[in-house]
Amino acid sequence: MSRNFDLLRKMEGSSAQLRSPIRSDTSPRETYPDQSSNRRGTDATSVGKILRRHWKLSATFAFVVIATVTAITFAMDPVYEPTSTIVIDPPGLEVVALTNPSDSNGAEYLETQAKLLRSDRLAVQVIRKLKLDKAPEFQRATLKPRPFERQDMETDPLHLTPSERAALEAFRRNLKVTRDTGSRIVTISFASSDPRLAATVTNTLVSEFIETSFTDRHKEIVQASEWLSKQLDDLSESMQQANKAVLDYQASTGIADVDEHKNTYTEQMDEMNRQLIQAKADRIQLGAYINNIKNGSAETFPQVADNPMIQQLTQKIADVRAQLSQARVIYGANHPNVKKLVNEENELRAQVEAQRAAIISGLKTRYDAALTRERMTTEQMKVASNELGQTSKYNTLKKDAQVKTELYNTLYARVKDAGIAAASKSMNIRVVDQAGVLQEPTKPRRALNLAFGVFAGLFGGVLVGFLRERFDTTIHTSRDIEKCTGIQSVCILPRSSSPATRMPLRLLGGNGLKAPEKFLSDRPNSPESEAVRGLHTSIMLSRATRKPQLILITSSFPQEGKTTVAVNLSIALASHSRTCLIDADLRRPAVARAFGITARPGLANLLDHSHLVEEVLVQPHGTSNLYVIPEGDVRGNPGELVSDPEMAEVISSLRAQFDTVVIDSPPIIPYVDGRALATFVDGIVLVGRAGTTTRDALMRSMELLREIHSAPIAEIVLNDTPIEPSEYRYYYDHARS
Repeated sequence: MSRNFDLLRKMEGSSAQLRSPIRSDTSPRETYPDQSSNRRGTDATSVGKILRRHWKLSATFAFVVIATVTAITFAMDPVYEPTSTIVIDPPGLEVVALTNPSDSNGAEYLETQAKLLRSDRLAVQVIRKLKLDKAPEFQRATLKPRPFERQDMETDPLHLTPSERAALEAFRRNLKVTRDTGSRIVTISFASSDPRLAATVTNTLVSEFIETSFTDRHKEIVQASEWLSKQLDDLSESMQQANKAVLDYQASTGIADVDEHKNTYTEQMDEMNRQLIQAKADRIQLGAYINNIKNGSAETFPQVADNPMIQQLTQKIADVRAQLSQARVIYGANHPNVKKLVNEENELRAQVEAQRAAIISGLKTRYDAALTRERMTTEQMKVASNELGQTSKYNTLKKDAQVKTELYNTLYARVKDAGIAAASKSMNIRVVDQAGVLQEPTKPRRALNLAFGVFAGLFGGVLVGFLRERFDTTIHTSRDIEKCTGIQSVCILPRSSSPATRMPLRLLGGNGLKAPEKFLSDRPNSPESEAVRGLHTSIMLSRATRKPQLILITSSFPQEGKTTVAVNLSIALASHSRTCLIDADLRRPAVARAFGITARPGLANLLDHSHLVEEVLVQPHGTSNLYVIPEGDVRGNPGELVSDPEMAEVISSLRAQFDTVVIDSPPIIPYVDGRALATFVDGIVLVGRAGTTTRDALMRSMELLREIHSAPIAEIVLNDTPIEPSEYRYYYDHARS
């Protein structure tokens, strides 16, 4: 293969010269567009196409789902599931109750009762009462238990027989207990194929639950009453002794209760304590005043500063000082009026000092009195504290008597309530609705199941179609090609409209395969013929000033229809100009068989110089202006023959003799032959098959052509597109400036 690539590099120069006359006249065109929009998607307009494309898979899935649901629905036995509704109030809400409603958690209590409804003990009671272990329905539900031994009944607290154990398993599966979290309602239902048996089991379960709850509650009340009665007798004697001890101590000490919480001793101690606190407060405050007097700051005391007499004298002193200052200015220091004012000021000062001394003396007297009162009160409290020991003992005896009395009264009330509750049949469980015998089965709900099956089948079928489309990497429409390559110039070649000739579109090679179909000459008015004429027009208009002379027809992989396109395109070109069709696919040649040409020299003989061009040209029967060069006698490696520089001379010779040359080349990806030929031509027609060619293969082919700087892609043909003739239109979308 490396030798072939070396030949490709050597031939780049000569191939450029062969194409130069054509390339110089071509208008600018994006040969290999940007593939950034390389994502596959669907929009509203393509949903119908996707469903039509995968309708068989979707229909099969929908049919299987609907048929399965229908079969299961009609195969199911009818099941009746009547319901009984009860209300369970928390303990304490009965007419006669031993507990308060706040003593228990309502949600936890309801959940506990719901679990008790599903308990094995209650189920066994119902089974034995109704003899369900003998019922045929419960015998059919036996799960083939392990071999039963006699010791099983000894270790089993319920002492179940094998048939009862099997019935219990079936009972568990068919029982449903539902608690409404927003209320105190509990719903019980039992499923059975017998509507009467289902209702009987449900109602019996409810009645057994209520009866069992009442029995258990009555036993608890009786046991509690017996225990409380014994405790009450012992507590009565202890209470009497405690009360007698309190009365005896009162008589011996003289302590009397003032009220429920006080007595004479406590009242006396409270008064002395109050007097002591007041005496200490007065002593501390007066002591602070006296200490400040010693420090010489008596003027700032409130008692001194706020005294009315001192305030009046201070005001007079200020007035005298003002007159004295004025007189000294007017009369001088030795004038009699000045001396008179000085004497008056001194007298006023003496009066202020006398008043201040009196106030200070009163403070000292009050301090001594407060100190004496504190000392005396402290002595009295020391004497009284010795008597408080008696009070403490009295309080202890009194408290003990009160506790025993309260406990006795509480137990006595409980004993009375227990007796009343034992005699009463008040319950906190009420039946709201009993289970009735249903006329219609609860399940299967056939109409609903069938509707669900139809919906699931249709929805699942559509979903499967979209999933298949999502993971399908093959191309189906021109939009797929545009999205993965960016090229808008796509020719749609519909699937053959002739039932007898549809298969040959897929059989393009040798080895006994049928020859490609010449539908352009056999069925000139068919949709595929119109598509080839459109392809011919598109190629001829792909250049602004000069049409391409050498056209290469190739594909990504074999069996994609490139030879069929080459044969019919050559016929279309020959109707307007002198055309030559070269079968360059030396590995799987098919052009000669398409025209019924027998074995004769061809391209291989031309390349090994054993024949001339005129000797290998063949004009098929019934055609004009069309000449064919078959594959010839191939010896050696076909890739080396086609990649040989001699191919450039052959192409140059054919350019001079024909208006148009069409080359049918091998596929691009598996063989190097097509890539080598792509450097000689003026335009490339890349063929893909709908539902077969993948996006990756198409993009890889374009990458390979780009790497070798090949001729531009003139058109992409989507072959074998499943379009009905009645729906056929011209699927051409050219983007040319």
